[in-house]
Amino acid sequence: PAVLAFSLRYARASRGRDLAGLAVTTGLVGLAGEPSTLLMLPVLIGAALLHDRLAKPSPCRGSLLRPAFGLVIGLGLAAVTLVPGLLHASKTIRAGGLDEARAGEWSLPPVRLLELLSPHVMGHVERPDEAWYWGRGVYPVERFPFLYSIYPGITITALGILGAFHGSRRLWPWLATATLGVLLSVGVHGPVWPVVRSLPVL
Repeated sequence: PAVLAFSLRYARASRGRDLAGLAVTTGLVGLAGEPSTLLMLPVLIGAALLHDRLAKPSPCRGSLLRPAFGLVIGLGLAAVTLVPGLLHASKTIRAGGLDEARAGEWSLPPVRLLELLSPHVMGHVERPDEAWYWGRGVYPVERFPFLYSIYPGITITALGILGAFHGSRRLWPWLATATLGVLLSVGVHGPVWPVVRSLPVL
């Protein structure tokens, strides 16, 4: 959220303090070294900037590209983690790509989207007896999900649904981003998996 906020502020006004904030917060994200976060960050920033442009059309057409400068500086700050990480990753079995079965092992079964409404649709992962997690069948190899729950709280879900049906054209960047996120997360259970698998980085 901080990266998105500083991206918006810098796109609007091009102030040095906002550039510094964007660089530092991006650097903190990069220092964590989590690939999925780094890959989705440009998508989320794009959604935030497009939403802002639709809400308040700006005469400055270059403003959408301004945050890229802060992102580059932020990645430079995170290079102390990213460069050695890439070097070490090139020496692991992941460097050549994972085989199809292994790569799709943690794909989110679509039935788990019901967890947006209730946290225990698939069972209870906190109980000592694994029989309490009756969703084991949807993860035939690992028997348990990578993320134990995607439940955000019923209030957040309700607000999200109400917002999606609000009818404002300003929402389409966020709805498109959410749809992309779901399609990527369902992996082998969805239609975009073969396309994603063919992309160089992924």
